[in-house]
Amino acid sequence: MDSRRIEEKENDTAHTVPGGQIIVKLSPETLLRVCLKVMNVRRLVFPLLVLCCHTAATASQVNKESNQAAGWSEQKPAWEWRWLGGLQGTFPGKNFEFLLSGRMHYDWLLSGNESGDGSSAPEGELRRALLGLTGQIHQFEFKIEYDFGNALIRPKDVFVGMRGIPWLGTVRVGHLREPFGLDVLGSSSELIFMERGLPSAFSTSRSVGALFQNSRSNLHWAAGVFRETADSGAISRHGYHLTARVAGLLTFGESPPSLLHLGASFSHREPGEKSLRFRQRPEAHLAPVLMDSGFFKADSIQLYGLEASAQVTKAHLQSESICAVVQMTGRQQGSCGLYALASYVFNGERRPYQVSSGVFGRVRSGSNILAEGNRLGAWEVAVRFSRLALETSSLRDSLRTLTLGVNWYPHAYLRVMVNHVLAKAPSDRDMQLVQLRLQIYF
Repeated sequence: MDSRRIEEKENDTAHTVPGGQIIVKLSPETLLRVCLKVMNVRRLVFPLLVLCCHTAATASQVNKESNQAAGWSEQKPAWEWRWLGGLQGTFPGKNFEFLLSGRMHYDWLLSGNESGDGSSAPEGELRRALLGLTGQIHQFEFKIEYDFGNALIRPKDVFVGMRGIPWLGTVRVGHLREPFGLDVLGSSSELIFMERGLPSAFSTSRSVGALFQNSRSNLHWAAGVFRETADSGAISRHGYHLTARVAGLLTFGESPPSLLHLGASFSHREPGEKSLRFRQRPEAHLAPVLMDSGFFKADSIQLYGLEASAQVTKAHLQSESICAVVQMTGRQQGSCGLYALASYVFNGERRPYQVSSGVFGRVRSGSNILAEGNRLGAWEVAVRFSRLALETSSLRDSLRTLTLGVNWYPHAYLRVMVNHVLAKAPSDRDMQLVQLRLQIYF
């Protein structure tokens, strides 16, 4: 057998520590070979290949320097792998670590698949299938996340950043979320309902640009400049966005304290030659579009957002309003949307607040149905009212929805969701929908 293969095999080990936790150690050469086999996707090969090569080189150099400083003979470096809410890899010197994460959302339409115009909606879809890699090297960070749902490959968060910069805090450059709103900034795996509220029709979503953000005590701010970007990640030759958000948290009482979150956002957008379009479904991705402004030209758009949320014990209240002012030659038009929701968690922990991003996290199940003697898991009930009013040259109407939701958390990485949506739409296109989601995330 080749001596190199024997040497690699001897440096790839696995052992179990007290408590049953499994630690696997791999040499950089084996890590690189595994990366090349697993990441054989056309659009991901180049960036992930570069990442794997840089990881192996960095680990080798750090291990070599640390061994020389300690007077040891040079050895092959090894990685330690642990499951900490996701597959986490750490180099022994802790100068480099990364976390592999993913989520899968599969939706079914249980009833109400006929819209007001008689068209039929699909009965099920793979709403999302995301796989992401997040890492940190000293004060530098990176994230690569792609969505493989619906037979498409689309970039989500793909950026590099640097932390600990005086006054600025963290700087990120790449394809990432613009800092606008509360509902849109939260992860899709942490939403209370299957879909975001109707004001997401004005969503800034993700764009290519530079983001600056920082947090002090209970205050968070973020601002950035972005280019007009398609869902595929393609950058437009025209148009730019200036977006900013500030959010703060007030606490009252103890064990646990009551929380009050307040925030405001603003975005100035120059679309250039690109045509604009506002459209929305009735808070169900399997449902047809019920409001559509059609394409129109505009000189600029200003988005204004206000948000508020409160937590008292395990009760959660949240509301948000977004208005869009469209500037056209010689005139302007305004459209607005708002939602208000309430939820309550049974047999689980309430949603944690993340000061570093100014958003709420997901419910942590206080129990596991797989554990002996436990068959409940955590439960959450919720209700939301939303309204969207559009005013353009071709449309002036409104859409209203009332959504009832029940969420079951049988395990820390599993959630089952049921939403009942009642929609009041223009032109008598009223709908009632019942949909189910199976969600796996880590």
